[in-house]
Amino acid sequence: MKHCIRGLLLVAALVLPLHSHAASFNCAKAKTWSEKTVCNTKQLSSLDDLLAVSFKKALESTDDKAALKSAQVAWLTDERDVCEDIACGSICVSGSCFPRHCKRDG
Repeated sequence: MKHCIRGLLLVAALVLPLHSHAASFNCAKAKTWSEKTVCNTKQLSSLDDLLAVSFKKALESTDDKAALKSAQVAWLTDERDVCEDIACGSICVSGSCFPRHCKRDG
């Protein structure tokens, strides 16, 4: 179950913030480094599109939509938004980001 929830979090990682461009959200409103990088990186933008579709399916199939959305928001702020370089962003989107691995030293 934890793996399923983590997977759903990853699906949601880049989905809820906004909406337009090739990304699943409005890139004109991108604020964080992660959001801007998704908008400017074709590969991450494509992955974001896949995440958006998967997150929508996850929301449709869960009885606890509020918990899924809450977990997604926590993932956004606690894991994804600590990324400060493209390697970390790619790791976060692929499902293996942990804040201690993504923050820059010093």
